[in-house]
Amino acid sequence: MTLGDYRKSPAKPATMLEGVYEKGEEYGFPITPLLVRREAYYTCLAGGFHGYGHNDSWRVRPAWRAALDDPGARQMTVLKECLHRAPRMVDNDPGSNRFQPRLAMFKADALNLAGRSTTGRWLVCYLAANPTSASICPR
Repeated sequence: MTLGDYRKSPAKPATMLEGVYEKGEEYGFPITPLLVRREAYYTCLAGGFHGYGHNDSWRVRPAWRAALDDPGARQMTVLKECLHRAPRMVDNDPGSNRFQPRLAMFKADALNLAGRSTTGRWLVCYLAANPTSASICPR
């Protein structure tokens, strides 16, 4: 959906505000920091905006303050730092996954994904599928 919105004229913004909530109990499976991180990177590198949530925060449980330091929350800070180091992240071309097709495919529930600037100044990669090697396609 994000890439489709990006390709509209004019491009439309996309958000992921109601993804999984860290330590969410209603999903029927554990919500790990890894799942939270993957969802955030996938959304941002595809050109969208990601909103992080934690079960203890939105339910305003007694542990809500401690939840601010949970692993998923800390990893959102790492994502922010990574994206802020890319000059002009607004130049991200979400349709430019630069991996060879064998690396860009899903492996179980993981996807290797990259975003690059339209100017070619930077490339941000998220390698989720633990490849033994990576090949980047030239422009």
